[in-house]
Parts: sequence; C-alpha cells; structure tokens
Amino acid sequence: MIFLRTGVGNFQNELQIDNSERLSFQPSFGVGFKYNGIQIDYAFTDIGDQSIALYSNVFSVKLDFSAFR
Repeated sequence: MIFLRTGVGNFQNELQIDNSERLSFQPSFGVGFKYNGIQIDYAFTDIGDQSIALYSNVFSVKLDFSAFR
C-alpha cells in the first residue's frame, strides 16, 4: 500500500518587529508505504516557507513483529 498525506499544523501568532501579530502555520506533505509488517513514512514540512522555522524532513519506520511469525 502507498499513502499520500497533506496537512497544516503548528498554528502560531508571531509578534512582528512593528509589534503587530501575524498568524503563521506549517503546511506539509508526505508519502509512505506499508508492506509485510514494515511501514516507512516521509514528510516534508514548512512548504512555501510560511513560518520562521526551517524546512524539515521527517522519516519514520514502524515494524509489526507479528507479521514476521
């Protein structure tokens, strides 16, 4: 199975240099796959540089040991 993901998170009101506030957020997208008890996911965050944070690449791996019996 192949998964595609999109999302928006990390909503914050950021204080600007002129003391005004601006709403920031971090859009993201990702892809993953699952095969025989192994699941690997990848996500790329802060697309379009919407917030002050740097881009992030997030990887995760899940193992379902019951599939290996």
